[in-house]
Formats: sequence, structure tokens, C-alpha cells
Amino acid sequence: MIGKPLNRLTAFSVAHPWIVIGLTAAITLAFASRFPGVQVDTDPKHMLPSTSPVRQYNDQVERDFALHPDVIVLGIVNETGVVNPRTLERIADLTRRIQEMPGVITRDVMSLTTIDNITVQDGTLVVRPAVETVPQSPEARNALRVALLANPLFVNRIIASDGTATAIHVPIEASANGREIASAIRALLPQEAGDDRFHLAGDPVARDTFGSEMFRQMGLFSPIAGLVMCVALWFMFRSGLFIVANMAVAMVSIIWAMGLFIGLGFPVHIMSSMSPVFLMAIATDSVHILNEFVFRFGEIGDRRRAVLDAMARVARPVFYSDLTTAFGFASLASASIVPVKVFGLLVGFGTLVILLMSFTLVPAILMLVRAERIPALRIDARGEQRPTGSRLLRLGAFCADRAKPIALVGLALLVVAGFGISRLRVNNNMVQWFKGRSEIRTADRVMNARLGGTATGEVVRRSQHARLEPQPLPSNITCRWTASRSWRQRGRICHACIATQTISLSPSMSRRRQGSLDHAAS
Repeated sequence: MIGKPLNRLTAFSVAHPWIVIGLTAAITLAFASRFPGVQVDTDPKHMLPSTSPVRQYNDQVERDFALHPDVIVLGIVNETGVVNPRTLERIADLTRRIQEMPGVITRDVMSLTTIDNITVQDGTLVVRPAVETVPQSPEARNALRVALLANPLFVNRIIASDGTATAIHVPIEASANGREIASAIRALLPQEAGDDRFHLAGDPVARDTFGSEMFRQMGLFSPIAGLVMCVALWFMFRSGLFIVANMAVAMVSIIWAMGLFIGLGFPVHIMSSMSPVFLMAIATDSVHILNEFVFRFGEIGDRRRAVLDAMARVARPVFYSDLTTAFGFASLASASIVPVKVFGLLVGFGTLVILLMSFTLVPAILMLVRAERIPALRIDARGEQRPTGSRLLRLGAFCADRAKPIALVGLALLVVAGFGISRLRVNNNMVQWFKGRSEIRTADRVMNARLGGTATGEVVRRSQHARLEPQPLPSNITCRWTASRSWRQRGRICHACIATQTISLSPSMSRRRQGSLDHAAS
């Protein structure tokens, strides 16, 4: 049932090779035209479907409390102390210029020069800028330093506990590219920094830098994988056209699959960016067709008959191997993780394209090979093909003669592999995916050591009552808001049914000692 349609498809390709090649090229160009619309998505939140309760609740909390999911942190370190005229003037200038950048949420940029210092004096709530003017005298600088370090809202968030580091928190819009904004901020940094050292960190920087590096490295390693395949094919067949036939199948499958998913509006995730290498490996099915064609041509000497006979002989193995591979990858569509689902469907569709090309494009290209350019395989006295891999035959005979020892060695290796699997550790911290000495990892280490981390987590406290009365926080969280008794009596705080505690977190998501409880006013 399967053989007849495949034979007819092969016969048409053999009879009209240029038509098949032309149609394939036209369809390939149509899919390739979708590539300019590619979108990259490295946001871990988008790995969950939009209907996921976790993702929906996270989005709800961000809306309710006007939280910014993407924040870049610019750290300034000065071992002699950041409360000095030169550093404070730089902070003021950098803050102003960062606020003018497109993609930055200007009103919520937080630094020493934009944040308010809220204190209580004689029962009165006093709100003034933390740094109104840059102090010039030693006495004024010392008074400013004492005031900053006396406010628990600032310590380890805006200024280090020892006064040697501060941070500018830069929230960016959801559509902004963190890597581009980080590059723009780097361009603002002074060339002659003196004692000041600058570090850029934050999830948007790591995420968008990773996305950029992902494309760059796949653009590097995909051609390397193709080159390795070309070298291997050259040693097997010593024919440039045979190499073209195999690589054409791989490239067509990649362009069709990627073009279709880009055209359908699917963004490229981390996993789907690796699909070209997978499809290149799967496309090696055509090697069986090429090898059988060479063998048949050596027997009968007729190119057309050799193509038809070779395809008839390998049709079922190629068909079923590609079909099972396609269904195997497509089964990943049942996963709940979006990138896994997209990757499975993309590679599954690409494998079906490889199957189609095996019965159309490959026979058409073989019909264009001149008889004198077809590589010859040596035939032994019994008329059977003598494989070039005689060493593999000797290896097979060696293993067959020593089956039990080899089985025991394999079992021992399996035990070792099981031990290794038991020691696997999941690391979903994107910052840790960079090299230890990279700029992103270095900045992250400095910010974690000097301040309260570069990532935030929100703990939501709900009440069934109409009013949420003040409740003591857990012992490992310090409330940074202290209101006067008279203010409480006037009922200006704690009258919302939802409160949020913002806790500074390190990339390992361990809770820091300091946190804050923002009470919504009625």
C-alpha cells in the first residue's frame, strides 16, 4: 500500500528532475521569506502556557501592585565609600541620562538621587529626597552617610551596609531589549572612572544577552556540523554532487520547518534554536539512498534503472524510520512546557520534509549525475559489495567472539551511568549559564556580595476581612516600614485586603535578611 505511492512519486521525480528541483526551490524561497519576521523569546515565564495558573497568578500580582518584571541594576562600587562628591555627581548624571532612554520606565528609575527618604520626627511623617544636593563639606557628607545607613529601606538595596556600593535600579518596558539598553548604559559610563567601578546585572541583561549569543553560536556551530557531514560524505563517495544532494535535503528541511513556524507566529526559544542541528543529523537518511544507488549502478550500468531500483529497495526502511522519528518528536507536543512543545513539532515537521525530499529531490539530483562521475564501489568475487569499513567488520567479529565479557563491561558502564544520572542537578538560573569570568557573572557576584541581589520575589499576603490589620512578619523577614502611632490611628495604612512583601533575592533565590512590606492606603 505504501510502496506504490512512493514508487509513483519517485518515478515522477526521475522523469522530470528539473521540475522537482524548481518546485522545491520555489517553495523553499517562500518559506525563507518568513525569516525576517523572526522573534526571539528567552523569557522563562513564557515557557509556561498562557493558561497556566502559575503564570496567570504572577501576571495578576504584577498588575495589582504595578510591579516591574524586568529591572536592570547598575552597581557603582567605590572602596573608599560612594558618599563623595565625584561619585554622587556621576550617580545624578547617570540617573538623569538613563531616564531619557527609550524603553526605560522613567518615573520608576530608583537611585540615591530619585528615591525619597521617609522618616518620622516628633510624630510627623517627613518625606524628602535622599540626596537633594551633593554635599561638599566632610561634615555634610558624613551626615548624609549616617542618614542613608540609618534607613533600613536603603541598606542592602540602594546602598551597601558599609557604604562602599550603591545601585541604580532601571525598570524597562516589556517590549524593550535588555541587552540593547545595557549597551546604551555602558556607553554612558565614564572612560576615566577613577576609584569608581561599574557593574551591570539583572535578569533582562542575562536573558537578552543569552538570546543574542544563542543565535550567534547556532550560526557558528550549524555550519560546523554541516562541514563535518560534508567531509564524511566526501570520504564515503568522493562526489561533490552527492554531498550537494545530502546537504540540500538538510537545508530544505530546516528552511521549511523554521519558515513555517516563524510564519505562524511562533517565537524562537532556546530549544527550537537547536533544531537545525537535529535536522542535519536526521537528513543523513539520504546516505542509504546514495549508497544503494552507487551499488545498483555498478551492477546494471543504467542511471535511471539504478535510481528506481535503489529507491524500491530502501523505500520501506527510509519511510518507516523517518515516520517513527517524526512521531517521536511530535509526541513532545503533549508536554506542558511551551518551548518543548514547539521544538517537538518543529523537528517532527522537518523530519516529514526530509521524508518527502528523500523520494523527490534526491532522485531528481541523482538523475543529473553524469555516469562517469558516479563513484565506483569495489565488488568482490561473489558479486557482493565490499564495504570500505573493513575495520568495522573486524570490530563486529571481535565483539561476537567475546560476547560475555563485553556484555559485562556494558553492564558495568550502565551502573556507572546510573550513578552519574543520580548526581544530576537542575540549574535554571540563566546567569549561571555564562562563563564564570564573564561580565554578567562578575557583575552578579559583586551585586550579591555588596547589596541584596539582582532579582526580586514577591510574597503576597491575603485576608478574608475587609481590612488587613498589621501582622508580625516571619522572623527571617524584616519589615522596613515603620509608621507612627498617630498615623495608624488616623487609619492611613493597612486598610487594603492585599499586601505584598518585596524581598531581595540572590539568583539562587535564597531569601536575604532584609525585605519590605508595602501597605496599600485606602
